[in-house]
Amino acid sequence: MSHAFCLGTLPDARRNALLERIARANVVVLTTAPASVAVPPFREARAAGVTLFGGNDGIRDAWTPFGSPDMLERAMLIAMRYDLRRDDDLASAFECVSSQTARACGFEGYGLQEGMRTDLVLVDAETVAQAVAMRPPRRFVMSNGTIITPGVASRVSWQAGLAIWAVPTMIALAVWLMLMRGDALPRASSSNPALRGPSLFTNRRAWTLGVFFGLVNGGYTSLVAWMPARTISSSVRA
Repeated sequence: MSHAFCLGTLPDARRNALLERIARANVVVLTTAPASVAVPPFREARAAGVTLFGGNDGIRDAWTPFGSPDMLERAMLIAMRYDLRRDDDLASAFECVSSQTARACGFEGYGLQEGMRTDLVLVDAETVAQAVAMRPPRRFVMSNGTIITPGVASRVSWQAGLAIWAVPTMIALAVWLMLMRGDALPRASSSNPALRGPSLFTNRRAWTLGVFFGLVNGGYTSLVAWMPARTISSSVRA
């Protein structure tokens, strides 16, 4: 159940009874901990046995100009929204984006224990509370036992790291263009055009589909991702 704003507006007795029913039904509750609306009660939900976990909603889109996919930042926002200040409280906020999320999503083999799946992130912090409060750079990321570009993450910006993923695509595109221009596939002679293979460059349907899907995806990306940032930077007001 996402957001569940109403849980933050009910009288205590009615809210607590509803939390007990939610826990018995094994319904999980997701919160983004927004600052401007009511939120599900943190301590009461955990005390009732409700799985309350955190996640992101919009990330610089038409819904909000704020947000990032950084889950440590989301843990910090959860801690700020619920006024969690002690180290153990900050650790509880981190649980909302780690162990509680894994439980809510049904992930198996999660945790820092022998035999578990090796998905982990190392940060320069002495405690979980310090990691939530300071959100240091992620210098080491491992997914299922495989190290994920630690050199890139520690030496360049995230934009450059993202651009590096475009390199295999460009290589594949170059190879495809060479195959298309060359004589990679057997072609019939000009005396027998009926057996000649089709060409994407002269196929009207291929161009129609390419233009159509390009405009659809380009328009959606511009509207949801880039247009809010552009209008805000241009001081445009609603």
